[in-house]
Amino acid sequence: LGLAHAVSPAVLATSAAAVAELVISVGIGFAVVQSGLIDQSAIAALAKIVYNVFVPIFLFTSVLRTVTTYGLSAGMLALPLVGMAQIFIGLAVSSLALRIAGITLTSPKSRRLIICSSFGNSGVLPLLLVEALFRAPYPDASVMPRAASYISFYLLGWSPVFWSVGSSILTGGGEEGGSKWSQAARKIISPPIVGALSGLCAALLVPRALLQARPVACVLTCLSSFARAYPATALLVLAGSLAGGAPSRSRSTGGAAETAVVEAEAEAPPVGGRRELSTWASLVSIMASRYLLSPAIAWSLIIALRKAGFFPPVAVDPVLTFVVLLQAAMPPAQNSVIMLQVVGDKLGAKKLSRMLFMLYLLAVVGDKLGAKKLSRMLFMLYLLAVVGDKLGA
Repeated sequence: LGLAHAVSPAVLATSAAAVAELVISVGIGFAVVQSGLIDQSAIAALAKIVYNVFVPIFLFTSVLRTVTTYGLSAGMLALPLVGMAQIFIGLAVSSLALRIAGITLTSPKSRRLIICSSFGNSGVLPLLLVEALFRAPYPDASVMPRAASYISFYLLGWSPVFWSVGSSILTGGGEEGGSKWSQAARKIISPPIVGALSGLCAALLVPRALLQARPVACVLTCLSSFARAYPATALLVLAGSLAGGAPSRSRSTGGAAETAVVEAEAEAPPVGGRRELSTWASLVSIMASRYLLSPAIAWSLIIALRKAGFFPPVAVDPVLTFVVLLQAAMPPAQNSVIMLQVVGDKLGAKKLSRMLFMLYLLAVVGDKLGAKKLSRMLFMLYLLAVVGDKLGA
């Protein structure tokens, strides 16, 4: 990748600009909702469309393109395992830390904190950053599509855990209708998971000639068009949830009264004498987890997998190492808001989206004070990977 180019001020500025682009996009969506052009019922309906249509198609096309283009290597097969391992280690550490601190684990606020600490934004933001970093005039034109493909393959392990385990934690496992077994089956066999696994099966089982045949190729092109709608619609759902319940000039008296009722619905206080973290303490905890603990976990996994022979040295495939470290340094997943929207938890979605907005905003505002240091830490880990590779680590 060219380490000297990677740690240049221009690259760091581009990284901050990519995060700023996401925050500005959310701000535009917020303005659209606040203006009354889109109401909360439309946002809830859009969240279900994203969950049931756009996310599965995005994962299907991404995984299919990755496997058919680059085949399957030991490093690629390790990517889903790395994604799942990062999540479960993060869940264990965050839950243990809350228990030691005497914080309840069952309140909605604690569940949101655990999810934000354990699940990074592994889809939209990494793709935006990769495009911003490696598009022309970057000298090696093959880096950007390879990095995007590795991100898609990483999602093959991340998505099933997120939409099953993550959904159970965030929503409290309290979906209506059916037994606990049927609820668990719906989460395990959810549309995003079906999309990812279908893409893998199609890539492995369908002959390449058939995929390139005109009728099938036409269908895949149409699906790719739907897949491109995923980032924008997911951002709009996040912005709509952020704007939900906020005062708006276009709202009627009845709407304002309904908003007041929703705001007055206090979440159940913690039981058993356990306390909860304040909002700022939660933000600090999430940032420490995402930007310190998660990269350390990723680095440890890379070293362990390399020694076991399941992960290539940096010199063989530097893009692979970069993608793993990039995923480890991502802010919390914005799709968490979609989860709450789908189950009808408007109050929880609004509170979570506001926390996410503050975290993303801090990543941009703190560029001069902290974001560059975090970016340098990411690339220092990459540098350690290079040095360790030379020393035979």
